[in-house]
Amino acid sequence: MKEPLNNIDQQFKARLYDAEVPPPAFVWEGVERQLQRKKRRRFIFWLFFGLGLSGLLGWQGLSLFQRSPQALSHTQSNPSDAVQKDAQSAAAANATVLKAAEAQANPIATDYSKAAEIPPATSNTPHLPAKASFHSEGHNAGKPATQTPKAPVADALPPAVALKFSEHGGADVPPPPALENTQTPPPIPHSAFHIPHFTSRIPHSAFRIPPPPSLTLNTVKVKAPKPFKAPIKKCYDFSRSGMVLLFDAYAGPSFTNKELLVRDAEDLPYRNARAATESDEWAVNAGVRASLMLHRHFLIRTGLHYEQFVEEFEYFDPENTKVQVEYEIGPNGQVVGIDTIGIIYGEDYTHTYNRFGMLDIPFQAGFEVRSGRTGINLSAGGSVNLLFWKRGAILTSLDNPEYFTPGKDNSVAVFKQRAGLSAMGSVQWFYHVKPRIRVFIEPYYRQVIQPVSIQTHPVEQRYGVWGLRLGLTKIVN
Repeated sequence: MKEPLNNIDQQFKARLYDAEVPPPAFVWEGVERQLQRKKRRRFIFWLFFGLGLSGLLGWQGLSLFQRSPQALSHTQSNPSDAVQKDAQSAAAANATVLKAAEAQANPIATDYSKAAEIPPATSNTPHLPAKASFHSEGHNAGKPATQTPKAPVADALPPAVALKFSEHGGADVPPPPALENTQTPPPIPHSAFHIPHFTSRIPHSAFRIPPPPSLTLNTVKVKAPKPFKAPIKKCYDFSRSGMVLLFDAYAGPSFTNKELLVRDAEDLPYRNARAATESDEWAVNAGVRASLMLHRHFLIRTGLHYEQFVEEFEYFDPENTKVQVEYEIGPNGQVVGIDTIGIIYGEDYTHTYNRFGMLDIPFQAGFEVRSGRTGINLSAGGSVNLLFWKRGAILTSLDNPEYFTPGKDNSVAVFKQRAGLSAMGSVQWFYHVKPRIRVFIEPYYRQVIQPVSIQTHPVEQRYGVWGLRLGLTKIVN
């Protein structure tokens, strides 16, 4: 039975149930890299947190154990607490006396019978310790205090009483005048309003809280934890700019692959004779190059590339024969006769090194991929020859060695003036030493498209070059 079309979502859900698609490999690499970064950050955070906490606890412990013993003993024997308690008791006693004085200022609300019965205040303050030191101020310096401190008592009195108290210089408050039209109360003894005698024994310093004793702390040098520094990046961030310039300088060894080809089978013996007298030696390459990187991965390259390779030429003929002839010249300067005057039999030996040099301008395009501080780029393209210089000797078709160096006397024409076009490809592996500097190793191959010999020569000479470039790259944006 077919399912209705309106349940298409149910069909998709049923068929795609438990369907799994494996993620690509680079996703797991990214996840693993992020997990490693988080673990490393957590480890560094807890490491520095533990170092800071241990340093703080160590500093506190050293400060407690290295505190001066004299300061501690002075702190324990300091009678500041007893003085403060005595001052509080004296202030309470004065408050009782001040209430009585206020009642005197307001006789209407005062119960005279009770005011007359107010007993003189007695001091409950114990004598101060003998070791406690008190300092008198003002004109009483060096003498026992005989008056109650003015500032604390005046501040605690009502405004009317405080005015009278200040006018009499802090002396005993005089009795208030009799009120008119009121019944004269029985006389109140003057001692009820008299400040008790014990106040004369309290020095001014009793109303001041002495400063806390100074504690001497020994300084302890604790090494602060080093601040967290982000890891230094060793590779350049190509995502910051759309275009980046790279400058290369390189050099390295090369290996030539020479081919000798004949157009006609009759020239094959001559080709074999040349192959027997010529052998490849060493070769080198060097150059400078500029690369423009587009969209973080694509490269366009050009520069100057130079290659030099050497061949050994050795010729030996044990049965060499030289014929000596004499030419007879006519009156018009023409040769009118040849006369053989002798034949020389002997050996002929020639040994030299043929040197070739090519200076080219390469044009290449490439693609680069990176992973951390390393990466690989591939390049391919061609080059145009600017200079092709050569010097040395070669075996001619007459089996005689002749020099082909341009400009030399009796030299034979064998090679072209320029080598022409070449095809080139390379693979580079690089490593970032610094964000803008990297080193690289780059194998390459170059093939000269056209033969380097002239068309009239019976043998075509072609070259292919394998090389290795070791260089340094500078990144500029």
